[in-house]
Amino acid sequence: MVAINESMKQRIKQFIGKKNVCVIATCSENKPRASTVNYIADGFTLYIVTSGKSTKVKNIKANPNVSIAIDDQGKTRLSLQAEVE
Repeated sequence: MVAINESMKQRIKQFIGKKNVCVIATCSENKPRASTVNYIADGFTLYIVTSGKSTKVKNIKANPNVSIAIDDQGKTRLSLQAEVE
């Protein structure tokens, strides 16, 4: 794991807070799935609303290892990728 200083943490929080779309990647039975979703950020916590019957939820229940990606589409050359613990 990479150590992040306080300045970088604040920059990441601002970046996350200015966006509202991410890609969430899940996997079940060795089949990966990436879905573009809207989110609401509270610091480093992202809230995603989806149906309890969605493939995303089924995959997370089967395998809680999830990855997210947030990109600014080249505007400032920033992107964030993270694995959820």
